Amino acid sequence: MLPYARIGAAFADALRSHESLTYPSPYGLRPLREIIARRRGVPVESVIVTNGAMGGIFLSMMAVADPGDVVLAEDPSFPQWAGTFRRFGVHVEGVGLADEGIDVDEVERRLAAGRRYAAIYTIPDFQNPTGRVSSGRVKRRLVEVAGRYGVPVIADNPYRELWFSREPAEFPQEARGASGSPLLEIGSFSKWLGPGLRVGWLIADPALVSRIAEYRLAVDGGVSAVTQAALVSMLSDERWVDDLLAHERRVYAGKATVLMDALEDRLYGDIDVVRPQGGYFLWARLPRWLRVEDDAVARELAAEGVNPLGGEAFFLAGGVRGRSCSGVHAAYARFSFAHASRDDLVEGAARLGSVARRLRPTLI
Repeated sequence: MLPYARIGAAFADALRSHESLTYPSPYGLRPLREIIARRRGVPVESVIVTNGAMGGIFLSMMAVADPGDVVLAEDPSFPQWAGTFRRFGVHVEGVGLADEGIDVDEVERRLAAGRRYAAIYTIPDFQNPTGRVSSGRVKRRLVEVAGRYGVPVIADNPYRELWFSREPAEFPQEARGASGSPLLEIGSFSKWLGPGLRVGWLIADPALVSRIAEYRLAVDGGVSAVTQAALVSMLSDERWVDDLLAHERRVYAGKATVLMDALEDRLYGDIDVVRPQGGYFLWARLPRWLRVEDDAVARELAAEGVNPLGGEAFFLAGGVRGRSCSGVHAAYARFSFAHASRDDLVEGAARLGSVARRLRPTLI
């Protein structure tokens, strides 16, 4: 599904210019920053190009945190970001998710109680792993609460473009890339142009962007000028970009439906899932006797050639492991419908269902 031929032609076009082999600006190529700014509706001075979303996370960490600080983050969450912060000596504390996103009421209670945080980390749209979408109300309130207490909000949003039927609400426009705003927005081309490109962006207060550009020279020196130039060549054709995204949304929406229906058919009564609204993932609650991390269950799954990613990998240390608001006997697993074919999604659900049927009478 990825546009290999178009990407190849764009790199060939980029290499016709000697400038693509010079050192890049630490801010990123101006034409690429302008394209990102136009598509995201922010000032170009608020945009810095990063080495993928992970590069945006790392630069955000350097901008807002010091060793010994504490970052507050939604729990469960994408585990790699927490590893980056912890290796830097930053502590991570979890806060639960509500139906509309991060639990802002709990965030406000902790801040009002005098807890000091270097930042609040959230994945607002099609969250990894749960697939939840933060509502416009939650996004606005989170920025308001964070601004009142002087705490930056790191909004890691690599899946935003892959909505199925309705585009998610934005953070309040007056906070996006504005001077004095607590909001840092991270985006990426990885999820819809190819992760191997390793190009993303960070949108923040222009003064913060300038500071990041200065000290990143001692970190990575900036993003490959060749890759940035190739992206400019591709992304300048806005109609092509819009058509590609529309196609990918249709494909992923169809695959999400196939996986959802197959899991419900093969594990009827033994699985609880919410239909994804976008992104890559389906988050499932399984019965206690089907914990995929348990050795006996893992052996049965391995014999079927099935290797689901257990939910415990996504809960932060000290967070709520293997528990949902509706009961303490639930386990979780994350299923991705992005890469596998429709046939493999159906086959995987069938094999998981076969294991569930074999284990149910012996372990209950």
